[in-house]
Amino acid sequence: MGTKEYMYQNGKNIHVLIPLWGVLFVLYIYIPFRIWDFSPVFEQIEEWALSCLFLSFSCLGIMFLSLKRKDANSIPVSWIDVLIAIYGIYFLLRSPCLSRDTESQIRILTLFLIYFHLRILPITYLHVCLSLICLSIVGNLFYEISLFQNPWDTTAGIEGLFHNTGLFGGFVGIGVVCSLWALLYKYPSRISGSVLFVFFLIQLYASASRASWVSVLGCAFFLVLRWIFDREKQPLTPKMKTIGSIGIFVILLVVIAIFYLMRPESANGRLYIWQVTSRIFLKSPINGIGENMFRSQYMTEQAMYLQENPSSPFSMIADESTVPFNEFIRVLIEQGIIGFVLLGMLIWRCFSFPILSETSFLAHKWRIVFIAVFLYLLLFSFFSYPSVYIQYQIIFLLCIAALAHFDTQKIFSVSRLNKWVVAGLFSLCLFWGSYKSVRYLSFMNQWNECLKSRTYGFATQTQEMQLLHNHLSHNSQFLISYAYTLMREEAYESATTIWKELLQMQPSYHAWLQLGICYEKQAVYDKAIYCWGMASAMIPSRFRPDYLCIQVYLKQNDMERSKQMMHKFLMREQKVDSPEVDRMRDDVRQWADSLPIP
Repeated sequence: MGTKEYMYQNGKNIHVLIPLWGVLFVLYIYIPFRIWDFSPVFEQIEEWALSCLFLSFSCLGIMFLSLKRKDANSIPVSWIDVLIAIYGIYFLLRSPCLSRDTESQIRILTLFLIYFHLRILPITYLHVCLSLICLSIVGNLFYEISLFQNPWDTTAGIEGLFHNTGLFGGFVGIGVVCSLWALLYKYPSRISGSVLFVFFLIQLYASASRASWVSVLGCAFFLVLRWIFDREKQPLTPKMKTIGSIGIFVILLVVIAIFYLMRPESANGRLYIWQVTSRIFLKSPINGIGENMFRSQYMTEQAMYLQENPSSPFSMIADESTVPFNEFIRVLIEQGIIGFVLLGMLIWRCFSFPILSETSFLAHKWRIVFIAVFLYLLLFSFFSYPSVYIQYQIIFLLCIAALAHFDTQKIFSVSRLNKWVVAGLFSLCLFWGSYKSVRYLSFMNQWNECLKSRTYGFATQTQEMQLLHNHLSHNSQFLISYAYTLMREEAYESATTIWKELLQMQPSYHAWLQLGICYEKQAVYDKAIYCWGMASAMIPSRFRPDYLCIQVYLKQNDMERSKQMMHKFLMREQKVDSPEVDRMRDDVRQWADSLPIP
């Protein structure tokens, strides 16, 4: 099979689908959603629901255009497809909150639809998709400029549309890997590849993301090594693969050591999180604690660990955390050894199968870029949490779908007739998901209007928030907003119920602190002190829980406990300079001076 025959098979309608792909990835993946009037709600939660709706309809149009091709006789199903189906089924079985979590339902359905239509498209369109993703990185830079911010300010790092320096750096790293591949393999020319490589490298430096640098360097070693052997037209032997793997491992160790020495406190913080996380793993090592359940257990486990180890050096760096900063550890914790093995089998299959011997070098080098991006995302997942954002999940699926195209072992094929049956089921899923998305967005918009009315001085709409609670109870940001609304209305008993509900879903220092305040307002002092004790156990470096406890002891005229707590408060080491802590220290000193001398 010749080069053009291979690369453009089933690609007669590319002039029709390329504009659709352009709309899909330029307007969807990294468009600044803040141009729509959804603030302040969409400043607090993931801005994804509207994009999921748009994406779903785009998938439908692209799918039907693809199925109408006369040259598309069947859909081949590879081992990669089978493995991702098995892993997806197990993933659903290990998602205990899926039945009531609308956000997760929409997200999972959207990802399923995406992978399905990515697989029925020819590989040519996936190349276009990858190019558009790189183009969207440039859009992020212009977004920073539009905010009148310096995109090259390395002191804080640029954030892009992620509003997170680390995750934006991970996104830019994809552009670095793709441009390096273009530079080595002359696509479309080495000049354009060099320009893009330098441009993305500058953005990566400005993001100040260490995880991205480590991942980029590992992928760069792979690409250069692969290019050397391709240039010499030598196949990679098992020995060469072993040497290359060891080389990547050694380079990563050296780079990790360098970055550790640059910011040891940050690195130690992650090591501490992994240490606490190991305790959660031992509770259910085989099948895990359930998908998205890490956040419901980590902070409680951290409090227990620090109470058992009061002299631990980590007590000063412990902070709020809802992610383990390592996707593989997260999978091991939430899905257990079974899920971890299934994911490992899928990854192994993506890297292990040989390329078609009869294909051209052009096909080979296109496979290399998808392998490189996939490898980069895996390396980045060791040090970050890209699964939080659906954009990263889509790029993962794009790489897997592209590599499935190259898998030589086809299990079976879906005939042309059956394709339309599948298309019908696809459409039903689409319209169900669209209904859920529109309905969910309407509730979100109502919540937004409630917050706006409060912001502009109108009476708070507690009753409307109560009605919304039936539909948004899975959303932690909504529960926080609802609880604060009740506290402003001095409905402390109702606010107590909401804070307890939040603690069941996502225990946190903040929730325990506010729950204690609600109890204190109701004069239930014992429970208030207990709540503040839990908050202090979670993050021992915080001063406010002890400060509030001292106030309660003074109200109760408990001089003995007051003196003990004051002494402890004034003798504590301060983590960072803070005007608020200084004010609290001054108050405690005044209270101590006003106490009667025994």
